[in-house]
Amino acid sequence: MFEQIEEIYLRLITPNTVFCLIGDLNARTSDLKDYINSVAEYNDRNVAYEEFSTVFEETETPLAYYGIPLQRQNQDNTLNKYGERLLELCCNLNIHIANGRFGLESGYNTCDGRSTVDYVLCSTEIFSKFNNFIVTDFDPLLSDKHCPVQWSLKCVNRTETQTTDDDGDGKNLYRLKTKWCVTKREAFLNSIDLNELNRISALLQNEDLSIWNQESIDLIVNSIQKTFQDSALSCGISKSNRPKSDKSNCKRQLSNKPWFNNTCESKRKIFFQAKNKFKRSKSDEDRQKLQNASTKSRIY
Repeated sequence: MFEQIEEIYLRLITPNTVFCLIGDLNARTSDLKDYINSVAEYNDRNVAYEEFSTVFEETETPLAYYGIPLQRQNQDNTLNKYGERLLELCCNLNIHIANGRFGLESGYNTCDGRSTVDYVLCSTEIFSKFNNFIVTDFDPLLSDKHCPVQWSLKCVNRTETQTTDDDGDGKNLYRLKTKWCVTKREAFLNSIDLNELNRISALLQNEDLSIWNQESIDLIVNSIQKTFQDSALSCGISKSNRPKSDKSNCKRQLSNKPWFNNTCESKRKIFFQAKNKFKRSKSDEDRQKLQNASTKSRIY
């Protein structure tokens, strides 16, 4: 797996590319170093890929430049073979582990309360964009063992999916509201432009790496988005809605969910009460009550 990640990274990386990888890697890294201080240290490792040397920093690691601690916090002090391979991957590719670098809660165990195996790995430049990073409380509705890793990035200009039906004066700006409807599945599939999909597929199978840059990738992503968007509009899954400025009357609507009756509402309330109580106490008794409430709240 790590060899494949390296291969893909080195094939696609450019001086202006940033990288982010998120997931369960089964790697336990303790709080060991995931960076190389200098080119001299890099060369001492006798790592190949000299042709990619421009990717790597020629000075001290820039983590400090962005105000990011070099030392990670990690409740899990175990190192396994996958952890060793992950640390080597970070050093080889000049990427870093975000876990444990944004306060105590970012270094909590992520699996079964005993280990950290779920990571956010990213290029150094992305660290300056982090808004927060925490490992949240275990939720039995989301996973059997893993805790959610919650993080967000700062955004200078936030935009929504929107378009306009005029010549660009902004007076008729609207956005698309999409809600999946299983009864319209066949209609959605039948509405997809197969010629456009074949065109996109042919482009993706092109092995000439010289054509791949940020602009060409963006064009393909936008084409895929537009293909599915047009299909959703044609069968009624997506609708054009003008944004409303007054949201004071927004409420949780249940009328379109006939299966969500009073019994479901009651079980939902009990589950969140148990979840909030466990979040405060962290006791084994309240953990068991949360698991019991989770089991009873599931709908089969």
